Amino acid sequence: MFLAVAGGVSVDELARKAGLKRTTMLSVESADLGELSDGDITIHMARGGAMGNLLAASDLVLSQAGTATVQALGLGKPAITFVNPRDRRSRFNDEQMLFGEARTVVAAEAPAVGAALRKLLGDDEERRRLANIGRQRIGGPGAMQAIIEALVG
Repeated sequence: MFLAVAGGVSVDELARKAGLKRTTMLSVESADLGELSDGDITIHMARGGAMGNLLAASDLVLSQAGTATVQALGLGKPAITFVNPRDRRSRFNDEQMLFGEARTVVAAEAPAVGAALRKLLGDDEERRRLANIGRQRIGGPGAMQAIIEALVG
């Protein structure tokens, strides 16, 4: 699993409160925040530039970050999120119309997030279905090249 971690979040405190063990980073990038694990599930964490590495190693994404969500969905990684009180509701709704079922929206409560995780982690077929929706709606890497070709051509 991949978790895009907001700048103000202490990963050590997150690990302590979740009762998970924090392990070393996958890369030397400062934005790679390592992993949290209980032995059965592994949560890869990152900020900014290290996300590509971690997305490749993940089955799904927990995300509150717009760019991380778009990147994940385009690469076929279903996302789980909740509405943050600081979110502009109109923007969130517009994004959801674009993302469709590929982004699962749950209540901002641990039981709701946990239930969504259990459902997706336990259903490979559903994860593949949502992955396909994300790839179709967002598309993979290479958009900049396609834009340049359209403008020049």
